[in-house]
Amino acid sequence: MHRAPAALPAALRARLLQRTPGVGQFALLDGALDQRLSDRLARGDAPPSRCLWSAEPASALGQVAPWLVELPPEPAGRASFVDALSPAGCPVFVAAPQPLAPLWRHLRQLAVVPGPEGRPLHFRFWDSRVLAAALPLLSAAQRQEFFGPIDSFQIVGEIQCVVYERSRVDGELTTTCVA
Repeated sequence: MHRAPAALPAALRARLLQRTPGVGQFALLDGALDQRLSDRLARGDAPPSRCLWSAEPASALGQVAPWLVELPPEPAGRASFVDALSPAGCPVFVAAPQPLAPLWRHLRQLAVVPGPEGRPLHFRFWDSRVLAAALPLLSAAQRQEFFGPIDSFQIVGEIQCVVYERSRVDGELTTTCVA
């Protein structure tokens, strides 16, 4: 059973609240693990978001689907959104020099992978537990393809938060623990 911290660790929260010029901060959130997510995304003041399964927040599918959410640019809105997230929802944070739509297209392509005998399988990379287990296993070429335009994944874990950053030069993966 996943035991998430009660709140995001202060070091990760501070990292998420920082603004880097030309780099957007996004959250990959799983509606199946965060029952309040669809209500928050359906509100008129919700930040821009796209469902990886092309559903509306209020629909039955939208309530359990993975969502890419752009963190608000203004400090107060960003802090409010980040503080309202449940670490029990296994959030994954993404930093990328891309707007929402092209990043969504890239991530959507990763959601279905060929399984045994070529049958399509859903790859639940939006769940921090799955992504933390999968990233270190990828070859440099697979990592280049998986990261695409993404600079880093910031993952909330049971014991610690981990930032996976990929070198754009050689594809090497750098791992940093954030307490």
